[in-house]
Amino acid sequence: MIYLRELLDASSQRIIGILEVLSVQKGWITLTELADHVEASERTVSADLSVLRRRWGQKLRIEISTKNGIRMGNQSTGILGSVLLDLFNDSMALNWLKEILLHADKGTKYYEEKLFTSRSTLNRLLPKINKVFAGQGMSIQCRNDKYRIVGDNELFLRQFFTGFMLEMYGLNLQKYNVDVDLGVL
Repeated sequence: MIYLRELLDASSQRIIGILEVLSVQKGWITLTELADHVEASERTVSADLSVLRRRWGQKLRIEISTKNGIRMGNQSTGILGSVLLDLFNDSMALNWLKEILLHADKGTKYYEEKLFTSRSTLNRLLPKINKVFAGQGMSIQCRNDKYRIVGDNELFLRQFFTGFMLEMYGLNLQKYNVDVDLGVL
């Protein structure tokens, strides 16, 4: 499901790149080195670090020193997973995808209201999502203003749906907001 990262906005992708570097870094790394790793300017990386510290500073314990550089005090995979989950849940593209998976054959108006977004935003996202999906033999089709995910292989679609939901929510079924009869388990 690594290709879903391509559906995130550029800032979220950079933040993930920064976390990847800091999570394996032993000791300090300079802002210049970090910027080189994520292929962005120092100013952009500095802004991304501010977002990381503001949103997840307590968890990650990111230290910034003008003398030494940057380091992350907590490299726990559980904490990093929590941050990644937050980034995924903030993504409009991934939230729209979730809504289409759970509520197929709805119109644009339904998704606009559910996601608090505009038709133009959804229209901009559709080609981006379909470009990523094309490599997987899938696409989002819109017919008569009704959206659904289609694919070449039903088994792959089922595996995709399961993997996607697990990546977005883990095993917390209550967050799915779907009526599930747990008696069958």
